Amino acid sequence: MVLKVPAKETLYRLYIVPINSIKVVGENSQEKIKAPITFGIAYGVLVSHLPSSGSQTHGWAHQCQANGLQLTSTGNMHTLFSGLQVVPADSMPGEQKIFPGLPRVFPVKALKGQADGKPFDLRCP
Repeated sequence: MVLKVPAKETLYRLYIVPINSIKVVGENSQEKIKAPITFGIAYGVLVSHLPSSGSQTHGWAHQCQANGLQLTSTGNMHTLFSGLQVVPADSMPGEQKIFPGLPRVFPVKALKGQADGKPFDLRCP
């Protein structure tokens, strides 16, 4: 499978899982393992597949909804919201990434912080 340059940032979750196998040397060998023990460590990583650097765009928008404030990434790259201060307090983590095509609604009426390093202050009625 050949990955082509995507139109928008795409995330893939890659899992690396060990294969369990024990090889015991000869039946009469002195080096034979008498009490074999195996263990494996599996892990997963996120792989970001990005558009070419010349076609990357950044932007975001918000919308007030009945159940909270919706944040949308309007470019083809994720938007990093950091240093978030919310009302009500502690109703969401201090940092969020919003990816293109995946708007998120947060149960807050006011949100202040930085979006891709630029300050913002939002209030919904």
